[in-house]
Amino acid sequence: MAAAAVGIPTVPFMKRTEAHLEFEAVQMVSLFRRRFRRPLEEPQRLGFYQVFLGTQGEGRYTVDFKTHTFGPGNLVFSAPGQVQQFHPAPKLDGILLVFTDAFFVQEPSDQQLLGSSLLFDPWTASPVIRPADEHAAFSFAAAFRGIEREYNRGAHDALREPLLRSMLKTILLQAERLKQRASTPAALVQFPRFLQFRILVEQQFRSSKKVGSYAAEMGVSARNLNRATRLASGMNAKDLVDARVILELKRLLAHTDLGLKEIAAVMGFDEPTNLVKYFKQHIHITPMEFRAGWRKRGAFLP
Repeated sequence: MAAAAVGIPTVPFMKRTEAHLEFEAVQMVSLFRRRFRRPLEEPQRLGFYQVFLGTQGEGRYTVDFKTHTFGPGNLVFSAPGQVQQFHPAPKLDGILLVFTDAFFVQEPSDQQLLGSSLLFDPWTASPVIRPADEHAAFSFAAAFRGIEREYNRGAHDALREPLLRSMLKTILLQAERLKQRASTPAALVQFPRFLQFRILVEQQFRSSKKVGSYAAEMGVSARNLNRATRLASGMNAKDLVDARVILELKRLLAHTDLGLKEIAAVMGFDEPTNLVKYFKQHIHITPMEFRAGWRKRGAFLP
């Protein structure tokens, strides 16, 4: 287990039946009725991709300390590594699609859709898509119902798995189109460089917190890197690095019982005092004040 995941339970993809098929389509109501080792209302780190469509009622979903609302016709996307909480509510229902890289990725373009698209990018806007066009909303609803029916056909059809994969890919591509249409042309042009930077930050944020080192590794100037990140995400490069560090610090403070000395070691700070200064500079309270305040609210709700 990676150091940053200490104390935050990672939920792997698991099924009681058809364990070889790392895909599932399930009604949210029936999901809430299942018995899990850790309730869905408690924070847990995803070990898979998740897409759900609201079909009834108004809901709330928390991912990485931000709570998002959704309703009928809205789609919500989550990626492996993110920390999530569901908030069940009366009359809330939807169709949840859960899958892994092993199920979806058959060729390089499939991996690009998962890793290089706007859908599963935690740095760009909201994970919720709200189709404004009635035709688009109807199309998504039909697609989710169709993939749910195909999944429930049973395992005795050799074409079922490739059909499920194809239907899922169609949903993701249509959703990606909506995301791209909402972005500016300049942002889309800069997105490949931003993506490269984001991947490096994810790999190195515990040990490297200086923009210059990332720019040098990418072979660009810090100025050009800042421009790319601002256009693609609305944040400059330093703010993005700091946001990733702060996010992981919040995760460790809220979801583990590690002390400051242990967290400092995990996150690459020489001394706990440096961690406290860094955290207070960005959040304006101490790490322990954040932990106490977060837990006092109960059930980890923001």
